[in-house]
Parts: sequence; structure tokens; C-alpha cells
Amino acid sequence: MDILLGDFLIHKFKISNWEETKIKLMNIYDKSNKDICGNVITNWNQSERTREFLKEAVAILKDDIESFKEKYRINHNVIDIWFQEYHSGMDHRIHDHGLYGYSSVVYIEYDPKEHEPTTFVNAKTKEIFQPE
Repeated sequence: MDILLGDFLIHKFKISNWEETKIKLMNIYDKSNKDICGNVITNWNQSERTREFLKEAVAILKDDIESFKEKYRINHNVIDIWFQEYHSGMDHRIHDHGLYGYSSVVYIEYDPKEHEPTTFVNAKTKEIFQPE
């Protein structure tokens, strides 16, 4: 599903083989080094030398990444992946990823009764969008 938010296109899709993929992604996250950064638990701060999980995660998501690249006729490469974990009272401040490339969010464990989706904000119009 494609959603246009001002000048930005939001592409929403389901990951193939989700149950198997979810287990593999959680295994990668569980073995990574995590700490608190801001108001989230994350492995974002690991140095490149210790971020072997980037290659593992890209390999696991390869088919879905290739499908995305084919659909939008792009030849971009994944340059970074990290995981974040939230507990009650935790959040991630609004921030900007810039005007180049693509950003993605994969919800590994998400319960709509307990969690809120990512909020997208158009910087120009201040229009807000929260996908289901």
C-alpha cells in the first residue's frame, strides 16, 4: 500500500515468511549489545566492527528488500540497520532522516492495544499520519 504524505511516499507492506523472519530477527537482536540511548533501548551505538548483525539482517530481509527495489526501480543499498526496544513510558523523539534515500521501520513485536504506530510528520505542511 502506498500513502502519499505531502512530498513523501510511505510504502506499507508485510514481510514475507513473517513468523520465521521474526524469530531470526529477534535472535540477532538478542545477541547484540544493547544500552539505553535517549528514551529507548537500542543497539544503535555499536561500532561498525561489532555490527555484524547488519549483514545478517540484510540477508534475512533480502527478498523483501529486492521486491521493494524492483517495485520502485531503484538500486539503493542498505547502509545501516539497528534495533530499538520500548517499554512503558519510553518513546522516540520526532526527528528527520533528511531528503535522501529511504528509511524503514519493521515492527517485530507490535500489539495495537498497547503500542502506537510511528507518527510521520510532513515538515512543510505539519500534516500528521499514523499508519494502522
